[in-house]
Amino acid sequence: MRISPAQLPAVKNIVRPRPLVSARQYWSWTALGALSTFLLVSTGAHIATLPVPDTDFWWRGFGGLTYVESHTVFYLSIALLTMAWWALRPGPTPTSLARLATTWGLWATPLFLGAPLASRDVYSYVAVGRLAEHGANPYVTSAFVGLGGDTLSSVAFIWRGTITPYGPLFIRLCHIATAASGSSEGAAVLVVRAMELLGVGLLAMGLFLLTQSTLGRTDWAWWLALLGPAPLIAYASSGHNDVLMLGLMVCGCAFVARQRLIVGAVLLGLAVCVKLTAVLAIATVLLLLLRRRDTNRWRTLITFATVASATVALIAVVVGDGFGWMSWRALHIPVLIHTEITPVTNISHFLRQILAWCGLPINFSKVLRVTNTLALVAELVLLARLACGVTSTNWRTRLGLALLVVVFLGPTVWPWYFLWGITVLATTTSVQHTFLAVVGVATAVLVGPGGTMMIGGNGFLLTAPVLLLIVWRLVRRGAFAKSLAWRDDD
Repeated sequence: MRISPAQLPAVKNIVRPRPLVSARQYWSWTALGALSTFLLVSTGAHIATLPVPDTDFWWRGFGGLTYVESHTVFYLSIALLTMAWWALRPGPTPTSLARLATTWGLWATPLFLGAPLASRDVYSYVAVGRLAEHGANPYVTSAFVGLGGDTLSSVAFIWRGTITPYGPLFIRLCHIATAASGSSEGAAVLVVRAMELLGVGLLAMGLFLLTQSTLGRTDWAWWLALLGPAPLIAYASSGHNDVLMLGLMVCGCAFVARQRLIVGAVLLGLAVCVKLTAVLAIATVLLLLLRRRDTNRWRTLITFATVASATVALIAVVVGDGFGWMSWRALHIPVLIHTEITPVTNISHFLRQILAWCGLPINFSKVLRVTNTLALVAELVLLARLACGVTSTNWRTRLGLALLVVVFLGPTVWPWYFLWGITVLATTTSVQHTFLAVVGVATAVLVGPGGTMMIGGNGFLLTAPVLLLIVWRLVRRGAFAKSLAWRDDD
């Protein structure tokens, strides 16, 4: 049953709509958010992920601040931005989309023009484009082998010797971006970011189409999936290609919801050509079609699968680099990177330390191998349970939950990965569940302005018990079983 505003105070774990505010109050909070993002960029400029060497003068911050002062102002700015975002949560009556779009633009502009924050991935995208410019195949040649100079120096060290795991559509877009930007690393970053803004536009349109064809509210979807601190930094500053995948994926789901299956299949195929993660969306739609009770369901299912597959094959052939992003070499890359912000890795460190204290000094790689295997088994079981109950009333909710399961139990997690599931759930009435807002804020601070993990050293001694406690409480309360009862438009 859909929750009315009058019922909300009696419902637990739901984000309460904000009280009615005047236009003056709304724009005051918007101004605070804009000031916050300006401070993020200004103070983060010399502690952010600058290109090597740093030759772009407009990225230089307040030189008079020390390292500690810069970090203090940076995180205070995150706090102010979070306050402004929370104050602008939708009210009982829908917020004007024009207002929200203007707010996003004002908040995102400093981030777009400033130094990349929280990740060096945008330099990897530039490197992929440069490799393509030189005629190299990014699925065969790494940046270390095919490049040199500023482009190679700016790429994060852990990615210099790996092939790209991204799809052919994204490779072609990176090629176009670097070809248009010339030899300047700073200009290439801005052009790649501008390309990612196309994804923001697609995502905004997809959220609008999907919520307009269901009982969802576009203002809630935009507030959670676009306006929060995590998506703002990830899309406008870091320039992650996840927004391109999500934009195409959500648009594809919107056309599926409107029974425009061919268009939906093409868009979902294009999403796979950015990141393979979008295969989960295709699988969900196929399960949805399989549950249909009409006589043409098999023909419809086969047609959808054929069109999506043909789209992927066509893009791969046109780009000409093959299907390397689906190869074991590419798929195995996440397993090689062990970050302590990954829940499974974090808990593995804790378990190894407990065993060492008990007189059983086992090599960390062995512990990690066991925990990763157990996590994979749990992941497959949970995905199977989600898949078994896919219907026309819950398929978007099941897709969003599946994406969160894949991220939480995955071998390597980066904070912006959580935006996959949050974005899809934003199109449902689950958008008002408090934990989505909490995760959206927490993921914004898991990585520092320079791209370094905020959990390191012996930090797992604190974070792992917290993670285990959260998992234990969720299991004890039957949270997953309860989530299986969620519907897209309850």
